[in-house]
Amino acid sequence: MNLFALPFFVANQPDRYKALDAIKEGKSGKMVIEAVEAKGVKFLAFGENGFRELTNSRKAIRTPDDLQNMKIRVVGSPLFLDIFRALGANPVNMNWSDTMSAIQQGVVDGQENPISTFYPVQMHDYHKFMTDWHYVVDPTLYVVNPAVWKSFSADDQKLIQQAAADAGKYMIALARIGLDDGTAHKYLESLGMVPEITDWYKQLKEVGMEVAILTPEETKAFADKTVPVLEQWREKIGAELVKTAEEDMAAVAK
Repeated sequence: MNLFALPFFVANQPDRYKALDAIKEGKSGKMVIEAVEAKGVKFLAFGENGFRELTNSRKAIRTPDDLQNMKIRVVGSPLFLDIFRALGANPVNMNWSDTMSAIQQGVVDGQENPISTFYPVQMHDYHKFMTDWHYVVDPTLYVVNPAVWKSFSADDQKLIQQAAADAGKYMIALARIGLDDGTAHKYLESLGMVPEITDWYKQLKEVGMEVAILTPEETKAFADKTVPVLEQWREKIGAELVKTAEEDMAAVAK
């Protein structure tokens, strides 16, 4: 699963959503599913939380130098820690339940999460700066206990499988609305389920955040800085899996 957390692996592509879909729908996606099922679950569908972006209370971040010595709250993943250390930051492993109080008290300078989480938790009350850099992505997997799955009839399995696929597609659209080429909005509109907020950049600006949307060149500067981390984790994740994902993305690159 750390394939999706390789630094700027997907973000550095010409079209990040097309690249992500190419992985999930390609040979590498099948390899991920097989690896997950080998651990004892039945895969049903992919969902998506979105690309993880950065907020902080100190300054606009557009270059790796801007991150120097900043205390950034991250999830407890060795890969996440390695990424921020490579960028010169001071990553702090912290549970989400403790994060907001730590932010309010100034224990950490920044945090990273999908953009859709910032407004609901009122991150703008404490962090005035947001960097849209897409450094890693959060896919979600709908899975079920194999024993439970086998207890359903074939007809019920078919219904559940379809429900999971529909739920995953809906979740992906929610994660992408206002951020992709308009496909997500059109899909949600066809369902009559367009959410209240459809433009996260506009919403965050309206509540006082300064939004830095990185150019491909700026994103590449961060990607270049984290190449050693990507190469180090290539073997840990599985060189063949990473290579196959690169091939899947290259097949849809413009």
